[in-house]
Amino acid sequence: ENEISEMARKLDINMVQLFEFFTTAINQDLSNSNSYYYSEDQNENEEEEHNKMFSLLLKIFEVAILPTYKLKYVQYLLFYACKFSIVYIKQFISYLLNCTISNNSSSSSKNSKSSL
Repeated sequence: ENEISEMARKLDINMVQLFEFFTTAINQDLSNSNSYYYSEDQNENEEEEHNKMFSLLLKIFEVAILPTYKLKYVQYLLFYACKFSIVYIKQFISYLLNCTISNNSSSSSKNSKSSL
């Protein structure tokens, strides 16, 4: 039981760090993009970086989070990241719909995805 509590504590700490990272990185980029001295190239580069970060998060979600039995809270990192762009929301919903109707997914995998 102590081992489980310790793992839960570590997971909580890591989640807080990830929430802070997303908030800081994206908010900083948004405030910089409003700057007079900020170029369109920098905006495009940051948008591309954000998109790569979201794609990576979605891949981690698919490979590590969804298959984990009785995981209750980590998926909220993806929900939180979606708040920064309607594009991310559409990608995430599309991903979940594709997983739900795909014939390649096992029924238990479909159930875990549809229960989100």
